[in-house]
Amino acid sequence: MTFQPTMQAELRGIHAVEPLRFRAWQGVVADYWQASGIRGGGGHYLSPHPRIVLFLDDGAEALELAGPARRGAGLAAVFVPADVPITSRILRNSRFAHVDLHLQSGALERRIAALHLGRDPRLPQFVAEGDRLRPLARLIADELVNPRRPEAMLEGLLMATLTEVFEAAPEAGANAGALRVQSGGLTPFQMAAVTRCFQGAIDRHLSVADLAKAAGLSESWFAHAFKLATGLTPQRWQMQRRVAIAAAMIEADPARPLAEIAAATGFADQAHFSRAFRLEHGRPPATWRRDLGTGVFPAASFK
Repeated sequence: MTFQPTMQAELRGIHAVEPLRFRAWQGVVADYWQASGIRGGGGHYLSPHPRIVLFLDDGAEALELAGPARRGAGLAAVFVPADVPITSRILRNSRFAHVDLHLQSGALERRIAALHLGRDPRLPQFVAEGDRLRPLARLIADELVNPRRPEAMLEGLLMATLTEVFEAAPEAGANAGALRVQSGGLTPFQMAAVTRCFQGAIDRHLSVADLAKAAGLSESWFAHAFKLATGLTPQRWQMQRRVAIAAAMIEADPARPLAEIAAATGFADQAHFSRAFRLEHGRPPATWRRDLGTGVFPAASFK
């Protein structure tokens, strides 16, 4: 099925001056707008799909954009995540042109992972520097107005645009190291979100869909990215952590009933807990607890 982006838009004092031009490929729709704005006009926009807006000329200096805790005028580009509202305000009468790149969420995630980019795709990005982005925007716009080249060219321009937007954003300097993709998988930001989700639900089973939602990814892509980042499937990772937490509980309170520990760490019953524990430690929890005091088996460690 062809990707068809949707958007709620409320405009005042902004009018198109040329017909809309667009082209679609591989989970992307690119469109080219040429518009005029009247001072005091503006708009409110909301889409269930992430998008990048690229401004082609200095007309954007008369246009102020605002999102969650972000505001800027004269921007070269802005990345708007899915379901994030954005507003515009015309500062003076002007004409401006921009290319909008609408992306399916899964298509965006795959491209960002392939590029090993360091920004989180759930956060808005406002990019002021246009020396590298505006030439890319002009090439895309030219291809939309006069289609001559294959989709591969547009795909290359999109990948270059993603690289510039997600690496040139203001926050990329101080915090880039904290947001690097691990081995082509999840960013540390996403991994921390998954860990927080797990820690908040230790006493119950979490599905892959639950963890994917915490990371802001589709279920299928999350499972792939998670395996790249950790070397484990999401369920195997959960099992190891639940067993480690249970072992720490046993060490902290050897008299605590194993059935109680099993329930506290999300196992269906004590038998399930015993099987999982034996798989990780080579012996059932009752034996492991007995051997703790003899030094036969090392104490639990959990990070």
